[in-house]
Amino acid sequence: MTRIYRFKHRGEKPAESRDYLKRALALCFPGCIIEVHKDERGRPLTDREGLWVSASHTGEWVYCGISEEPLGIDAQIATTVRNRQRIVDRFFTKEEGDWLSGREEEAFFDLWSRKEAFAKYTGKGIAFGLQKIPTVKDGAPAEEIGGVRMRGCRQEDGIYFACAGGKGELEWIDVPD
Repeated sequence: MTRIYRFKHRGEKPAESRDYLKRALALCFPGCIIEVHKDERGRPLTDREGLWVSASHTGEWVYCGISEEPLGIDAQIATTVRNRQRIVDRFFTKEEGDWLSGREEEAFFDLWSRKEAFAKYTGKGIAFGLQKIPTVKDGAPAEEIGGVRMRGCRQEDGIYFACAGGKGELEWIDVPD
């Protein structure tokens, strides 16, 4: 099971993913203290073997994923993309560029969140090379990249969410304010 906790951030300073990951872990494992630290590339890790975490924040929302398998998550608010074609030319494959051609901004964010989620899954982040992550297969957003399961969705508030890897179904948990 992969659990995704969604928190609404209302503070004035940027959300600290580590703090939200700790809150999510406390909700998932009541009574247990699980430490969160970062590896040499800044990827969040826990002190528990076989327990993986990932986080993303966009606007006032913070998403925290917890799984028994490696995972990477990303969330993006769909907005107008400045210099869209330049970004597509630099970070997307030809097949992705063709698929995006003539589509609205939402399609761009669907693919972009998949790229970022997969990059986080690898532990290398964008240093992995976003242009190396093929998010379109057979004319549709990929459900698997390099043998890793991809799940993407658009939420009611215009946020695109993607999860790479993880085990089992996604369980969504909106944490009340």
